[in-house]
Amino acid sequence: NAMAGKVYELGDAAGTGAAFKMINQLLAGVHIAAACEAITFAAKQGLDLDKVYEVITASAGNSWMFENRVPHVLAGDYTPLS
Repeated sequence: NAMAGKVYELGDAAGTGAAFKMINQLLAGVHIAAACEAITFAAKQGLDLDKVYEVITASAGNSWMFENRVPHVLAGDYTPLS
């Protein structure tokens, strides 16, 4: 409980956990790239970016990365987060 709310048993084979982690990281990277492309497209359209964030985070197009990373982009905060 101190380390995780949910623990998955993935078997005994060496490397299985690492393979799952690579899949997660692949998707995380894709979602970060897509979020940045989307917010750039919105900016090029002249949209209110705070309103874009509000609408998208309440819509099917949302992702954890969009919701978590876009506020930093909008604030001009490019501190590495992962």
